[in-house]
Amino acid sequence: MKKTLRLICLSFLLASVFTASAQEKPMVLSFEEFETWMKELSPFGYPYTETGKNGEEYLATFLNRETLKMIGITMAPLSAFDNHKQFKGAEVYDLKGHQAVFYGLQNFWNLTVALPSLNACLQITTVYLDASKQELEKELEKTGALKK
Repeated sequence: MKKTLRLICLSFLLASVFTASAQEKPMVLSFEEFETWMKELSPFGYPYTETGKNGEEYLATFLNRETLKMIGITMAPLSAFDNHKQFKGAEVYDLKGHQAVFYGLQNFWNLTVALPSLNACLQITTVYLDASKQELEKELEKTGALKK
């Protein structure tokens, strides 16, 4: 169990390894607004577990406690978006008028989308769950992020 929790923490750190500098404009959404938004979601049918902050980033976890499969949603400053393009195998593309980056490894997949209207980027990351680009796009659509 400790090894699993360490892996989950490591996955979130990998997803947010490139953070933005403190000199940029702040994100439009407050942590409290992010937390309220995340409590309304259930990506891939996983229940909301918790939210937290890592520096300027907001994190939400959705965990299936039986299988220990997890979905993480992270909101980071917009300047962090370009750093996701540097991951090995990253696919940069347009997703309904928004810049997007998809990348991953076995059991760890990430879709990051730039949201200039919020001065942020939003990531959906899977842990112990293989997810295709199309599946992550569908879950991102359900969040309503592309309409914000």
